[in-house]
Amino acid sequence: MIPETLQDKGYYIAGNIYSAAELDEITTILTTQPVNHVFAIRNLLPQHPGLLPVLTNDKLRDLLNTITPSGNAAVIRSLYFDKPPRSNWFVAWHQDITINLQQKQDIPGFINWGHKDGYYSVQPTQDILDSIITLRIHLDDTTAENGALKVIPGSHSNGIVRTDSPGLFDADTDICEVPAGSIMLMKPLLFHSSSRANNRKNRRVIHLEVLPGIDQLSTLPWSEHTQLF
Repeated sequence: MIPETLQDKGYYIAGNIYSAAELDEITTILTTQPVNHVFAIRNLLPQHPGLLPVLTNDKLRDLLNTITPSGNAAVIRSLYFDKPPRSNWFVAWHQDITINLQQKQDIPGFINWGHKDGYYSVQPTQDILDSIITLRIHLDDTTAENGALKVIPGSHSNGIVRTDSPGLFDADTDICEVPAGSIMLMKPLLFHSSSRANNRKNRRVIHLEVLPGIDQLSTLPWSEHTQLF
């Protein structure tokens, strides 16, 4: 059911992946190892190596085995977001259409290269984007009042679409309310946005972009490549 729902709607919410004790452990790791960026941390797993053993519990393994049966999956981008009352922002509708590499290379179909913070951002071919699965691990209850994601179900199936395309935002939207300790799985090409929080509660999310074990992609010079299991 999970693979079919993910493929059809572009997202799936899996509840009760982490216990309260595990959430406390994750929070402790995040708060006891200071970083430069308080509300958005890039390269999260390399900066916090103690997170991986906590995140990859048996429930996460079982969840991933339903969508990546080979069990050979790697994180190619790890981020941490916090939307606290004192740092609150709106995110416009968009798709996630880039990957990060260590080097710029002449790769067929790779376009729109950019360089920032020591890595190269590039739009790869659509088949690569289609293979990526985003895991959004929620450390707090996420509701419409504190900036839950809004999505256009099924919009990932249209490929890469310009945001000014006629009729794009006429479709129905879902507000993805996710309890603490749960995970939202999402396809990167699913159109999504989020509003400002208005209930003065944090919305902390660990964002992992996961690539199943695909041999022809293993040689790409990923800026981040952390084996999950």
